[in-house]
Amino acid sequence: MLHPKSKYRVFSILFLVSGFAGIIYESVWTQYIKLLAGHAAFAQSFILVIFLGGLAAGASLAAKFSIKLKNLFLFYALIEIAIGLLAMLFHPVFIGVEGLLSGYIYGYFPLFWSDLMKWGFALLITIPQTMLLGATFPLITGALTRQEVEKDGNIVAQFYSVNSLGAAAGILVSGFFLIEKFGLPGTMLIAGGVNILIGVVVLVFLKLRIYGVNKKNIVHGRDARPCVSTVQHIPTVVPKTQKKGFIIYIFIAAFFTGTASFIYEIGWIRMLSMVMGSSVHAFELMLSAFILGIGIGSYWIKYRIDSMKRPLIFLVRVQIVMGILAIGSLVAYSFSFNMMSWLLQNIERDGHGYFIYMVVGYGVAMLVMLPATICAGMTLPLMIKILNRGAYDERNTGRVYALNTLGGIAGVLVSVHIIMPLLGLKNMMVTAGILDMAVGIGMLTFNRRADKIKPVWYMILLCIIISITSFVFLRLDPIKMASGVYRYGDIVTTNEMLFHEDGKTSTISVYQTPNGNIVLCTNGKPDASINIYRQVSGDEATQVLLSALPLSLNPNIRNAAIIGLGSGKTAHVTLMNYNLQELHVVEIEPAVVEASCFFNDYNFNILNDERYALHMGDARTFFQSGAGTYDLIISEPSNPWISGIASLYSAEFYKMISGKLTDDGMFVQWMHIYEMDMPLLASVIKAFSPSFNDYVIYFLDDGDIAIIGKKEGRIPGPGNAVFLNPEMKVELSKLGLENMDDINLRYLGNKNMLDGFFFSYASPVNSDYFPVLEYQAGKIRFLQERASGLLGMLEYPAPILRSLQQIPPIEIDNLGSNYTFNIAQDFRDALEIYHTFHADSTSLGRQGKLRYHLFIARKIAGMMTLSDSITPDQHWLRDLDTFAGMVIPYLQQDQLIDIWDIITTSNGFRYLPTEIKGRIDLYRAVSACDYERIIRLTGDLNNMDEIETESYDGYRLIVTIWANLMLYHPDNALTLSLKFEQDTEMPVILRLLINQVNSAGVMDKR
Repeated sequence: MLHPKSKYRVFSILFLVSGFAGIIYESVWTQYIKLLAGHAAFAQSFILVIFLGGLAAGASLAAKFSIKLKNLFLFYALIEIAIGLLAMLFHPVFIGVEGLLSGYIYGYFPLFWSDLMKWGFALLITIPQTMLLGATFPLITGALTRQEVEKDGNIVAQFYSVNSLGAAAGILVSGFFLIEKFGLPGTMLIAGGVNILIGVVVLVFLKLRIYGVNKKNIVHGRDARPCVSTVQHIPTVVPKTQKKGFIIYIFIAAFFTGTASFIYEIGWIRMLSMVMGSSVHAFELMLSAFILGIGIGSYWIKYRIDSMKRPLIFLVRVQIVMGILAIGSLVAYSFSFNMMSWLLQNIERDGHGYFIYMVVGYGVAMLVMLPATICAGMTLPLMIKILNRGAYDERNTGRVYALNTLGGIAGVLVSVHIIMPLLGLKNMMVTAGILDMAVGIGMLTFNRRADKIKPVWYMILLCIIISITSFVFLRLDPIKMASGVYRYGDIVTTNEMLFHEDGKTSTISVYQTPNGNIVLCTNGKPDASINIYRQVSGDEATQVLLSALPLSLNPNIRNAAIIGLGSGKTAHVTLMNYNLQELHVVEIEPAVVEASCFFNDYNFNILNDERYALHMGDARTFFQSGAGTYDLIISEPSNPWISGIASLYSAEFYKMISGKLTDDGMFVQWMHIYEMDMPLLASVIKAFSPSFNDYVIYFLDDGDIAIIGKKEGRIPGPGNAVFLNPEMKVELSKLGLENMDDINLRYLGNKNMLDGFFFSYASPVNSDYFPVLEYQAGKIRFLQERASGLLGMLEYPAPILRSLQQIPPIEIDNLGSNYTFNIAQDFRDALEIYHTFHADSTSLGRQGKLRYHLFIARKIAGMMTLSDSITPDQHWLRDLDTFAGMVIPYLQQDQLIDIWDIITTSNGFRYLPTEIKGRIDLYRAVSACDYERIIRLTGDLNNMDEIETESYDGYRLIVTIWANLMLYHPDNALTLSLKFEQDTEMPVILRLLINQVNSAGVMDKR
């Protein structure tokens, strides 16, 4: 037989690993069920209720039947195996349920019955596993306590601790590694395998009979045999007439302390999301810190619990101190903003910096949570120990655990749906702290010693003073909370707060900046803005063009829907379409609707237009349950690095939403290129493309794009209808858009041009079950990456995109101000350079402005007056390349040829070295789209083995590949592409060219 200490360690390790797997289930199940239920507040709380309810039911059943079981080890092993097997079956079962709902329920039954069946299936596929998980703790502690009943408190605390510590580690490993690497299905398989392995190990131990069962210690309720202990137990001082009442109160205390703890958890996570961000990784750090505190508390108490003479008094102190510390966490929270601000101002935005950011964020979460959660970790073992004083009853473990978990259900429901919306975060936390203190004070009433009456009143007075002080004087600064410190590393104190409300799903703020921007924020992240001084805010172009662009492509849209209300500007502009008959807007957070009132002066259409209908709820649920179809759907959610948002960018969502379009219908997806890199953007396009016959991409401003997909047929070119609409023309004029050239300026390409390019990236498709975007976007945001390659294709010093797509040139004289799109200014600057080259040298000097582009132009134009041999240095060559990049992407072909002719016919040109003349000659050939001359000028490339990507030779190679492609020589183009350095990142424009070659029927031989 195994030595007791060794046996204790073995099962501690097994239960630690069981906790590791158990929290993975909670995390992954939550994501699965949200795909059915959505992300609305009711759905989120219902998911938690399912999980906690299953745990409570399993613990309760274990408490009821365990005393009838001879060998708890055997049943524990079988349950672990059953959990693992169910985990392995979960994904296919879920897919079947989802197919059943979408194929036979949604759209065929009224909304109420559809929702009812949806919730019913969600319950059926999760409750068996959660019940089994809930049974593991009472069974394993009961099995071991039968061996050494005198250590019942130590065993309960030990296994509560190791299970919590395993869970704290599991949430980090799954979130930072497993889900990213293996997706949701793979992570479930791994966790299931872990549980099966645990069960098999226990069965092997059972088979080898390396432990025994002390049958004398199996007890049955009140008739239980008194425990045999080497420690002198002093029974709790409870009058016999009140014993039943005392037991009931402990059960009640277990319930309410569970309620308070879950209120803390929800409150802390909401608060810290404004310090650390709302990314899935930030959420996992917060949850891990919460569970870690419980594990530490129960681990600390295990060494003391069996030797305590008066555990009830100690529990009273723990409850009161826990309430005080929870309220005190609000003070630590206020300082956490300053800590995060200092951190982000002093670390590099690189991979090493991100690791530091995560570690410090974990530390911030622990600073706020650990003091109170350590106390929370002590309460359950203490309550079980108190109930077992004098006579051990193994059923108490399951009962207390079940009631504590049921209290958690109450905490979830009242915090999300009642306390937080009504009282706000601060008052919710104070209320929960008072609840814990009240539970502690209530326990003192069961101590009959007279000399304890006076301290009771002292305790009550202290708690009252702390409560009143907290309600009156403690304050959470809404300016800090809306500052987005986790993004900018700064706390702006000059903004005027107009609105701040802790909604059911997020905290919504509206503030006004000194320059007149009214900004709507979600958990500190700006989501919409309008300027009251008729200037252009940072979000205004996005809000207007998301509606104007699709209406320019199809002015006959009859019915439309928008995902996300925001300020209401997009809906306001959409309603300007006179042909529109109805517009449905879906918003998940009620507080956003209240906040949108601050934009009413600028969005009056949504107040007065009978075609407008607002629906509160989750977008996926709304469209899945609805039977109608739409000519236009606009998706304008928040950034996908925010936890839960990425499901609106998944392949499964796009497939579903395509089914909600009419045959001629269009879907518009907002996407940002700031805080984004090319592979991650490609994962979204790869999810988007298969569900639409065609798509086009337009720039909304320098940092945002619109991906417009059409269900059937091709997307036509934009029409002039938006400029013929008086209301819409006014809105566009505010942005500096005056005619169709301002629209065409923003065009990047269509599916035929871009699909192969995006699919060439190795990044996986963003999927509900492989949530690449959600798990990588948070890091990309921190690194401040930018998918600048898209703009780079428009700005490349060769008209590659225009020639491949046969895009007409932009009439620069027609361009409006285009306030939020700097490429328009580049066009105007290029035109100014063109006019400059037609002035004499004297006027050129007088006209010179303190702008970089004219400074370079003067240096290049200076060669026209030279009359002696020139030996240009590297700076001059660099300026020549810069000059080419300033004019070739923007001017029309005849203007470019004119400039190069002026240079090549000048007096100074003939004195240039042959190498420089050849470079200028190539730029002229590129500008003229003289493909044969380009190939002749770069013929020496065939003799080179490998060419550096960023060099001038790299440019020569790219334009030569382009020329071969335009002359229908794809084999030559592909052969040339192999000459690039293989160990460097492929230039974006080269990737585009190679995929155009492949689409012409040539296989990529890389």
